[in-house]
Amino acid sequence: MKYRNKYTGEVLEAFQYDGDMQNSEGEYYVPGWAVEALAAGNLYYADMDAGGMPPLCLKTKEKYDYMILVGNYVVKNEDGTLDTFCAECFEDVYEAVTEE
Repeated sequence: MKYRNKYTGEVLEAFQYDGDMQNSEGEYYVPGWAVEALAAGNLYYADMDAGGMPPLCLKTKEKYDYMILVGNYVVKNEDGTLDTFCAECFEDVYEAVTEE
């Protein structure tokens, strides 16, 4: 889905992470760029010692890793880089773009 920055007008693509990226049949329901980032290792699931779903992480070009919490947005910027924002911050700055 596309979102517009309320202040700058910049448009980007994003999805809200719900704890998974695939349905029960193993089909991805996130944008293709997220699937490509997962295959390339820019998005990855961290190892967990305890049971349950391992957390999703984002590796940035600055070599920082960010944990993506359920409810956070994963963003593809205009330059193709990926980022993550907490829901409150994202929704304060961005609004959904309705296709006409």
